[in-house]
Amino acid sequence: GSNKTIKYTLDKTTKFRLDVVDNNKCKNFDTIEIVAKDYPIFAVNAPAVCYDKYPTLSVDKNNSTADYYIWPDGTNNNSSWTASTSLKEEISYKVTASKNGCTVEKNVKVPLFNLPKISFEVNGKAVTGNYEVCSNDNQLSIEAKVSSDNLQNVQYNWEQGTTTSEILVTPTDK
Repeated sequence: GSNKTIKYTLDKTTKFRLDVVDNNKCKNFDTIEIVAKDYPIFAVNAPAVCYDKYPTLSVDKNNSTADYYIWPDGTNNNSSWTASTSLKEEISYKVTASKNGCTVEKNVKVPLFNLPKISFEVNGKAVTGNYEVCSNDNQLSIEAKVSSDNLQNVQYNWEQGTTTSEILVTPTDK
């Protein structure tokens, strides 16, 4: 016999019927139904995290058609997942959604914020490590210079209770 291929777009369940007549003029027919199933629709939220923190991915259940999700560690059925290792570089996580046996994979990148960098100036001079003074010296100005991806509303919380970028210290005898 000859093979003939037809192209047919299945966007709904469709029944195909085949009628056959052989050389003896004997007839028969059969049908097959092809069930069209939808792929799951879903979006993964991946909020940015600071360096060395644990990212959490979540799915908006209201805008999802999936029956369940398979998270990067193989767990499933939760609407959120938290990584067991902290982020030290931007990586992508694979999330799979399934609906009626149809699966869709998405690679989700979690944005990573760098930690603020801190340097110190004592009396206007850059200092790393220790800065030696004699007791009863004049007042010192210790200023923190901070660089960050986001310098809006930077909070300064010195252990001594001050919340400004600069503290004034007066050394006294021990």
